[in-house]
Amino acid sequence: MDEKIVSAILAAVDDVKELKEEPRIVKVKAKPHVFFKPTSYSGNVVPDPSVDYLLFDRVVNVRDNIAVPFGYRGTVIGVHEVKLNEKDGDSPTELNYEVVFDEEFLGGLKMRCEFSRGAYMPSSSMLNLSFGLRKESKETGKPPSTITRLQEKAEPVTLIILHHLLLHHNPL
Repeated sequence: MDEKIVSAILAAVDDVKELKEEPRIVKVKAKPHVFFKPTSYSGNVVPDPSVDYLLFDRVVNVRDNIAVPFGYRGTVIGVHEVKLNEKDGDSPTELNYEVVFDEEFLGGLKMRCEFSRGAYMPSSSMLNLSFGLRKESKETGKPPSTITRLQEKAEPVTLIILHHLLLHHNPL
């Protein structure tokens, strides 16, 4: 993605941060096994192997002990195929994703933006927050094209990113 698109994403994230209200505390009774446990995935196990990651997908870091703080949310801005062993020409490859996170963090990279919000992330370190909406759209055959549908299903940052892209992106 070019710098203008990444800037639009970051501007949208900053707009949402300004709109945020104080969080409410809501008590919910739930069984412990329904929650994601990051310690179960301390190696290179992909949390959900059926998920695809595409540009503009919203993701959350689910890995402890890396530069990106646990729970940070971001947007995928690039996809790279990386050889697992660069010395071996026939080495298998995996996909690494460029992600710009909503907040700066120590050790963050400046990826086509002026802030240290970026990181290269393997799929084993992320959950895709956009995948469910895309999957539902495929199953029902109805594209999530109306803003009403997006407001019901997507998080606020996704809506504002889409709004910025529709208003400011010039494909020519």
